[in-house]
Amino acid sequence: MKFQRRDPQSILGSAIYILDMVMISVAAYLAHYLKFNVFAMEKEYVIAVIFAVLVHIIVSDKVYMCRDGGLVSVYKRVFFSWVIVVNVIFTVSVLTSTSGDFSRVWFSYWIGISIILFFIYRYCLFKGLFYIGIDGINKKRVLIVGRCQVQQELVRRASSSNWTGFSVIGILGFNETSSIEQMLDTTNLDEVWVCASFQNNDNIQKVISMFKLSTVTIRIIQDISSLSLLNGGHSSILGLPAIDVTVSKMSGINLLVKWLEDKSLSIGILILILPILLAIAVAIKITSEGPVIFKQKRHGWNGKVIDIYKFRTMKNASPNNVVVQATIYDVRITPLGTFLRKYSLDELPQFFNVLFGDMSIVGPRPHATQHNEDYMQRIKSYMLRHKVKPGITGWAQISGHRGETELDSKMISRVEHDLYYIEKWSLWLDISIVFKTIFVGFRHKNAY
Repeated sequence: MKFQRRDPQSILGSAIYILDMVMISVAAYLAHYLKFNVFAMEKEYVIAVIFAVLVHIIVSDKVYMCRDGGLVSVYKRVFFSWVIVVNVIFTVSVLTSTSGDFSRVWFSYWIGISIILFFIYRYCLFKGLFYIGIDGINKKRVLIVGRCQVQQELVRRASSSNWTGFSVIGILGFNETSSIEQMLDTTNLDEVWVCASFQNNDNIQKVISMFKLSTVTIRIIQDISSLSLLNGGHSSILGLPAIDVTVSKMSGINLLVKWLEDKSLSIGILILILPILLAIAVAIKITSEGPVIFKQKRHGWNGKVIDIYKFRTMKNASPNNVVVQATIYDVRITPLGTFLRKYSLDELPQFFNVLFGDMSIVGPRPHATQHNEDYMQRIKSYMLRHKVKPGITGWAQISGHRGETELDSKMISRVEHDLYYIEKWSLWLDISIVFKTIFVGFRHKNAY
């Protein structure tokens, strides 16, 4: 029987948690010294530091995956985690009317010094693991058993990232039983990665049985490439492992960040555009008969039916309540409506939808319920775009996918962009979409 040395990763992960707490505290004391020329902090400052440590632990769990990605990936996760912590602290201080108790200069120093310390010690950690891996101290000798589409990617990542410590020493098929047994007897294996699809359950059991007298770590890597995934990954449900196939990122801290983003932006924008809203409302009332605001049923988050608001741009509604997409030179559109639609000004009332919680500033554009019922039958994964709130602007819109979708290929392309947004969602992606919308997104050749 071969005994496996203890995996240091759990110890290392715990050490990083502790080091982060230390770095946040050290940065706070250094910032206090730079501002007040004394290290000792007042009670309210100490409470703020403790609160920051607790929030950081909650939101930064993925930052501590030491064998996942490169240094740039680690830096990104550290930075985004700290940005969220800072925003939570700022929001809580405003809501509790305690922001005036703290020096803004100290707060700025604290933010900057924390980032510098995070980056420095993680760089040292990264380089240390890299050289330890080269010398063989941190090496983990891995045998891959089975054939799947992700196999070559596993080998590539292991060979191109020495710092992770993984070294693939062999790849064998499920039917190469004697070779597997020989490898187990003659090689000091640390881990076995069983690469299998959902149809290979019997083979998985066979491999596990072969290693039942060994303490080698066995990991099953399910090949889920044939599935249509949305934020696919692994999770735990009531303590049991699960494979995530279609999961929304809008939960936990992400939901709070999105809520704060939508509320703050919608309130600020509505204050700025109020004169424009009033001017357009008066112009619509003067130039054509009918209501100023047009309401239409759309599918919102998780398929819930919502009413979205628009400035009315057409002379009359479609007969029998049948929704017909606007086309170029559509005779139903009023002269003022043509101008409003050209520059997307008819969408401005939807900031009230955002304020009321039915929509987001950024997200997939909502389609009429009748269109959804049609496209969901014809386009694969179409309804997955409703895993987040619909938006006033979105990744598909700034990428040129606006206007009429008379061909299925156009709608398929729009859906692909929407799913890309949901998969890659981040606060910074939302900010970039908002800025691109401001500068290039309001006017588009397909908006009519």
